[in-house]
Amino acid sequence: MNRLNLGSCISKKAIHSAALFVLLITNRSIGSGWQGSDNFSSGITSSNWTVQQTNQGQMAVVGTNGHVSFLVTNSTTAEQNAYIIWHGTPTTAEDWMVDITGHNSASYSAQGSSQLQFAVVDTASLSSMLRGYRVSRRRAADGSFSAGQWIGSGSNTRASTNATAVDFLLRLVYHSASQQIESWYAPTASGSGWAKLDTISLAEFSPTMTASSTFTFAILSDTYYGPVFEGDIWADNFRAMPTPPSLLISGAQGSAATQVLHLAWTNNGSMFQLQSAGALTGGWNTVSAPWTTNAGRVNTSVTNSSPAQFYRLQAN
Repeated sequence: MNRLNLGSCISKKAIHSAALFVLLITNRSIGSGWQGSDNFSSGITSSNWTVQQTNQGQMAVVGTNGHVSFLVTNSTTAEQNAYIIWHGTPTTAEDWMVDITGHNSASYSAQGSSQLQFAVVDTASLSSMLRGYRVSRRRAADGSFSAGQWIGSGSNTRASTNATAVDFLLRLVYHSASQQIESWYAPTASGSGWAKLDTISLAEFSPTMTASSTFTFAILSDTYYGPVFEGDIWADNFRAMPTPPSLLISGAQGSAATQVLHLAWTNNGSMFQLQSAGALTGGWNTVSAPWTTNAGRVNTSVTNSSPAQFYRLQAN
């Protein structure tokens, strides 16, 4: 078992990182089988996750009540953290999107914040100088959604926005063509109000990565407070999947009253919902029109009588 230095933060307003990652090579599926989901209804399964308890202080991470919960039983203002690592590791040649549902209502202290973090790491850097990127919900007097980077023993905050939400979603997205990683947050448990927080290039993230290099995903918590009870900090509904393909208009027929659009997208092996709305700002609903597959594409037709209608692909 190798213990690997994650580094400490530059300031207590930055996103606090765990001091060590533990990498169990025998339990990991490097470069294969990286797609999947977990609602933790059966707890934290060893086939999906590597678990690091009490990584710093006395924080434990457990699967209970249908989610991953981070607990501190003792009264303290010293740093506490623990984490779990997903076993699937996509390469830099693959597009991916990962997200979680989160909750953070934990108390905090003058020594530092209480955070739920969602991170991606250069897998190779786990055994050398850590290179990682994370999006977090930080509870403090100046609470925020934040995006930041780990570089060796250092840490920085790249972007942040004020936040009061206790239920939220966190997402990381990678585009292989542009070699960029994006961090997103939604300040609601329903996923409405998604906003992009930051974008980092692969060269900034980890300049030594090649086309065969892989990414590792982790869910972490870090606090400067205890006790943290069940229900204070938890994560749920983890998903790792390819990014939604581009939605194309392959044809259209119309009259004064209605218009029929023929829509198509690449069949990349993942299931996506076709959704529509009368405005880009929201009110998205699933389109129930049937579709067919042909030569690696998914095709469907929709009829619209509204003055304006917008369509998108959303992961199931």
